[in-house]
Amino acid sequence: MKTPYQILIVGIAFFLLQANLMGQSDAAQKVQRLDELYERNYKKGDIVAAEFNLLEGLEIRKKELGNNHPITLDALATLAGFYQKTGQLEDAERIYNRLLSLAKQVYREQDKDLVGIIYNTAVVYNDLGEYERALDLYTYLEELCLEHFGKEHAAYAYALEGLATTYYNLERYGEAESCYKEVLTIQEKLSGTSNAKFAFTLSNLASVYQAKNKNKEAIKLIKQALFIQKKTLDKEDKEYANSLNTLAVLYTKLERYDDAEAAIKEGLTIMSKKIGNEHPWYLIAQSTLVSLWIRKGAYEQAEQLCLDLNQKQAKLLGKKHPFYINTLGLTAKIYRDKQQLDLALKYIMQALNATFSDYQQKLQYSERFIRQIPTIKYDYQLKINHIYEILSSILYAYYKSTEDKKWLEQRHEVIKQVIVLNERFRNEFTFETDKYTVLNTVATFIKLGMESCLELMELGGGNEYKEAAFWFAEQNKSMLLLDALRSKQKHHFGGLPDSLVQQERSLQKQKSILQKELLEATSPTNSATVRANLNQLNNQINQFKRTLKKAYPKYFQTKYGQALVSNTTKEIQAMLEPQTTLLAYFVADSITYLFTLTSDQLNVIPLAVAKEKLKENVAVLHKALSDYHFILSDSLTAWKSYTTMASWFYQEMVEPGIRGLEGIQQLIVIPDYELGHLPFEVFLKEPPTQKGYKNLSYLLKDYRISYNYSATLWKENKSNLNWVSNGEVLACASSYGKEEEAKLFEKRGRRLGQLRKTLKPLPAVQKEVKGIAATCSGDFLEGIEANEAFFKKNASNYGIIHLAMHGILNQDAPILSSLAFSENLATEEDNFLHAYEISQLDLNAQLVVLSACETGVGKFEQGEGVLSLARSFMYAGVPSLVVSLWQVHDFSTALLMQDFYANLMTEMNKAEALRQAKMTYMDHAKGITAHPAFWSAFIPIGDSSPIVQESPRLKLWWGILVLVLIVFFWKKYSSDS
Repeated sequence: MKTPYQILIVGIAFFLLQANLMGQSDAAQKVQRLDELYERNYKKGDIVAAEFNLLEGLEIRKKELGNNHPITLDALATLAGFYQKTGQLEDAERIYNRLLSLAKQVYREQDKDLVGIIYNTAVVYNDLGEYERALDLYTYLEELCLEHFGKEHAAYAYALEGLATTYYNLERYGEAESCYKEVLTIQEKLSGTSNAKFAFTLSNLASVYQAKNKNKEAIKLIKQALFIQKKTLDKEDKEYANSLNTLAVLYTKLERYDDAEAAIKEGLTIMSKKIGNEHPWYLIAQSTLVSLWIRKGAYEQAEQLCLDLNQKQAKLLGKKHPFYINTLGLTAKIYRDKQQLDLALKYIMQALNATFSDYQQKLQYSERFIRQIPTIKYDYQLKINHIYEILSSILYAYYKSTEDKKWLEQRHEVIKQVIVLNERFRNEFTFETDKYTVLNTVATFIKLGMESCLELMELGGGNEYKEAAFWFAEQNKSMLLLDALRSKQKHHFGGLPDSLVQQERSLQKQKSILQKELLEATSPTNSATVRANLNQLNNQINQFKRTLKKAYPKYFQTKYGQALVSNTTKEIQAMLEPQTTLLAYFVADSITYLFTLTSDQLNVIPLAVAKEKLKENVAVLHKALSDYHFILSDSLTAWKSYTTMASWFYQEMVEPGIRGLEGIQQLIVIPDYELGHLPFEVFLKEPPTQKGYKNLSYLLKDYRISYNYSATLWKENKSNLNWVSNGEVLACASSYGKEEEAKLFEKRGRRLGQLRKTLKPLPAVQKEVKGIAATCSGDFLEGIEANEAFFKKNASNYGIIHLAMHGILNQDAPILSSLAFSENLATEEDNFLHAYEISQLDLNAQLVVLSACETGVGKFEQGEGVLSLARSFMYAGVPSLVVSLWQVHDFSTALLMQDFYANLMTEMNKAEALRQAKMTYMDHAKGITAHPAFWSAFIPIGDSSPIVQESPRLKLWWGILVLVLIVFFWKKYSSDS
């Protein structure tokens, strides 16, 4: 925006210009002279004179050549660029929009000539915080450049970089990262890695990593960018200064405050000289300095600068700009820390009002406002979380200052409503990594919510706060899995045609395949190609979702707009049998919460177990259970390690929850964090009195134990169990080591060939499958018959699936974890059934047994849990699983499984069937074979109800009905003939 002085000068200039043009004869010479004057005035910082030169030159061109002449349009573009460079963004937007409208009339079908104008217009939209408008333009620009220039052209790279920047501004960090990486690949091909453009993209990618809390990777990239910029740019270039600001943000996060302040001040000095101290980039860097001073406790300095920034940003950027909103939030933090709480609340409400897109009048802080939080439409999604976190802290400061309980209650309600709001945000993201970003953000509010519940309970709050605490804990478990399972049900509602259902599934399947190919790419070239295809597919998915939202709002709202987890504590309790207790855990940084639910009780028990301590102890016990070499070679140490830790876990993690409960026979465990890697049945109720594993006081001996990913999933599984199994078993026993190496490597390539050669034969799996065949009906496959193609084609026809084979765990990329079927050298499948493929299957099985190594363990993701192979079968719709937590011993497994299926066929509860099989094994085990390593690896996950099969009489009646119908239609056909 201009000052009144500037407006007056420009107005006088226009008057003089109009008078002067009337008598002008040699227009070309005057235009050239004006262009030279513009360059001179701009370089010496005389912005008003430079603007006058541009406007005068533009008027001459319009008079001599007309409004629509390319030369006139070029002059208009120069004027728009001038406004953009000098931070006059509203003027730049106005001119670019006018330019774009004129250019479309001039170039018509030659739309590739519009590329530069579209790009710069989108840049201005980004600078103004109008991210959705920028996204629309960049998406169009990417398609335009792809059509006219191809994927390896500088114009396409510019379009893609703009798209990435917009994704970053919209906090869609996964999409931003993917696009920036593709840009770097193109830039490297075109001009190498030692140039300013490449450094600029590195700096942008560093900002993405910083936002994703990948600080180590971010610092590496930003230092690389600065190194290149020092060599290729003027030491006082604004891009170099901007990179310094990114480095300062990282140093602040890492508490390297002196380094951060030095970087900020160096950048500010450069910007002040090059672009002035009222340019948006300069104001952004000053905000970074304010954040640093707040972290250091320098409130007086921070307050003075912050108030100055508020005025400048409101004037130059507008009161809806995200940087202005951020500065209001910083101001609120300053007054909160200075205990000036009324001022803090005033500024945070100003910040919130600035983010609302559908409210003309300002909303005042009130209980009514709190209830509106999830339904308000916001211009900036995840950024709003930071503002609400500050509001929560201000309300808590009011409570501490006044000891008035109402502030604590209001804080509690704010946190709850923000979590519901984030459910909406999460469903609007396409990349799974971005969904995890939301879950990580929500985890912060969940911890705050748990703390507020406990404080309110201490102040005399009733059962409602216990239920609220349990609701908070459930928000941290298997949210994406729950979303996927409900999504399958939602296809039947909302009037979505089958063709669009199939299109939606096809797009998701293509995405899974490309993500897998990206992770498996063996060269930078392959990686770049796949990433480019993934970026294009992502645009298709976003366009598809926009179409759904417009054409099928009911379906879109049902799938993407509703909260997944309602407060269902009473519903869960109603489904619990009288002799059952549900134990649900929530692990915070310094404390663990244990929830115990029975049919008539709910308790919340804080456990003095910090996250790091829990992780250490889980690792010790897991090693004592799974390391066969350790168990056999150092038996005394192994004994002590196991018995000590198994006793500790019972005393610290279980006993407080079941203390005082009588008549309990079944435990349903909802683990969190690393607890998902342990079988609770090996915990010891009493310290051992003598050496020997057979007669220890295992929890298994007193309870049947089942596991679930969340209580909500358990409830939904139980509610939806309305089918009857056909009782048919598909059992596959894979074989290994019989492939000819030359043929194997020729057919599968080196990577898969080498992977298969590492798989050792499992001689006992054939015995395992034969044992199951003795008690069950179905198909029992061995050798090359047990291949991936057969499984994919036929698996949906069976009520029970049993897979006896190697499981391959990929901790870094869980979607690449796989089950290794037998190799038949066929072309249609590679005989490694990956996790992403499993999740795409449509299975009808009531139970899947994964008699394979480590199918129940994997990488832990906040808000989702352990990403294991087993979880993929839940995505495919299977309600019950039996999985392993470490590399299992195949001979003991064969014995266990034979008894398990024998028990199962008597319609025994699945958890009880497995428990009895383990007890039988221990009864017959001798010496070291009684060690839990040999029998406790397998755990039941999901619904543990008995397998309900069609009775022989029912099958007979179905057969008779079919026969009667055949006879009826045959007779009818005969009489008609």
